[in-house]
Amino acid sequence: MAPWACFTLTTVRGLKLVFDPNWTNPLGRSSTGPSAFTDADLCLVTHGHFDHVQDVPGLMKDSRMALAASPEVCRFLRETHGIAAGRMRELEMDPALDWTGLTVTTFE
Repeated sequence: MAPWACFTLTTVRGLKLVFDPNWTNPLGRSSTGPSAFTDADLCLVTHGHFDHVQDVPGLMKDSRMALAASPEVCRFLRETHGIAAGRMRELEMDPALDWTGLTVTTFE
């Protein structure tokens, strides 16, 4: 597991999800690196704080995973890092996203 709030989850169908990927640890040595996440199918970013998004651009460029995040986070990654809009799914609060047969539901 990476520092901070990052974790991965593998579904019974074998889909690998990564939540808030972060291996850059300003307080010390990281416990993992990008190779721990590049095989993920979907990256979910819970909110736009730096420790939740700072490593996402590099991870997206080095993998083929899709990204699900708020419209603001998607816009930031698209406009400042050139992440293709077609690889992102914008999530508003409370609706569900159906992604390859997996339902992701957001809530406040």
